[in-house]
Amino acid sequence: MLVGYPPYYDSYPLGIYEKILAGNLSFPSFIDPAAKDLIRQLLRPDLSSRLGNLRGGAKDVKDHLWFRYSDWDSLLHKRFKAPFVPRARWAGDAQYFERYDELSREETENLMNESEGYGEDFGNMFEGF
Repeated sequence: MLVGYPPYYDSYPLGIYEKILAGNLSFPSFIDPAAKDLIRQLLRPDLSSRLGNLRGGAKDVKDHLWFRYSDWDSLLHKRFKAPFVPRARWAGDAQYFERYDELSREETENLMNESEGYGEDFGNMFEGF
């Protein structure tokens, strides 16, 4: 979610499984080191060493450096004020979203193929449409 694509991807499910088991992760340079560490610990293939699956459970995740400024008690009791609350005029009101022209399938695939080399992996999602 931080970068807009999944940590492991392949055109075929078996390829995804192989990549998960290999555990090779790469991150764009702009990702915070604490976020990288959290993601690596959450995605460990070995369940016995995966963050959140150890003796401390969810507390281990909540205590991770990435969440150092998180106020879990306020979150639990819904005491946070949202920085922005949109005012919808009707169900489905999209006034706060940018408008984009619809792209053809070919234009979408071309854009995906140009973006960081991941297009081929995601291009197959259009098969069957």
